[in-house]
Amino acid sequence: MMHCFISGRYINFAICEYYNDQTFTHVSQLVFQSIISQDLASLHAYSKLNKKLYAFIEEFFKNHLELIFLRFDFQLVMQVIERSLIPGISSDLFEVKTASLQTIDALNVFIFENLRRPSKKQPSMSENVHKFYTTYQEIFKQFLRTIAYTLIFEDH
Repeated sequence: MMHCFISGRYINFAICEYYNDQTFTHVSQLVFQSIISQDLASLHAYSKLNKKLYAFIEEFFKNHLELIFLRFDFQLVMQVIERSLIPGISSDLFEVKTASLQTIDALNVFIFENLRRPSKKQPSMSENVHKFYTTYQEIFKQFLRTIAYTLIFEDH
């Protein structure tokens, strides 16, 4: 139930944003802070939980990238990327690897589209996307490097 609540399928959280209610934003940030505070390497021993975690991250990113770029602290986003998504690319579990790659793909597409055609409705989001991209350009190179190494050196 919590998974559906935070991923946004349970309640329409657009109404919260309309009334400038940031409860969902705060709860979401707390969930991600609790995720990155865990020893994610030890989580790999529990494959069902590991799969659920990465499926949650994927679903949240796909549904709430605007919220992430409007309200989240970029350091938190980077910690989620560096501590979960990048290691997830080289996971032994197909579902974890797939969820990590699809999350990174959704993030890349969102950033590319907002850099190519900035939103006139939400100029602050466009500014934040540009700021994120210029500040953390190195992470995009790391995505490519990790994916290339995975393709070249993994036994398929």
